[in-house]
Amino acid sequence: MKAGQRASLFPILCSLVFLACGVYSFSGSGLPSHIKTVAVPLFSNQTTEYGIREKLTDEILNALVEDGKLKVAGRDEADSIINGTVVDYKNIAYTYDKSENVQEYIVRIYVDVSYEDPKERKIIWEQKRMEGWGTYDVQTDPPEDEDMGRDRAIAKLAEDIVNKTVAGW
Repeated sequence: MKAGQRASLFPILCSLVFLACGVYSFSGSGLPSHIKTVAVPLFSNQTTEYGIREKLTDEILNALVEDGKLKVAGRDEADSIINGTVVDYKNIAYTYDKSENVQEYIVRIYVDVSYEDPKERKIIWEQKRMEGWGTYDVQTDPPEDEDMGRDRAIAKLAEDIVNKTVAGW
């Protein structure tokens, strides 16, 4: 190929690269355009942990309000619904000190979650055994307790559920 031919191909190649990059958009969320509202019915609970479903549901609702991309609505009025079930709860030793005493515990909460479009009668996304976790240090002064680890795990789950709902599926 001669230098003149390469020079004439350069603007064409630049145009093709520019057009290919222009297909991707950084604006908005990944939500279908007709979804403006969301309902979050009280999650089910298959564990023996009392109050966990209420705390998780409330945390998801608070995270949705803070995010602001979807307006929270009642189940009958909503364009979309987040349903979930708490399926497992674990509180186990996580780290040890030099004397082999437990220093930190980790709380792991697992949920089955689905995000539905009731008008289209389809599931937008679902995930089995989505995990949230939180640690707590029993050797601090004052020591942290299991409730702190559970609250951290719930906050992480709520953040992950909302992020997956409004941004990335």
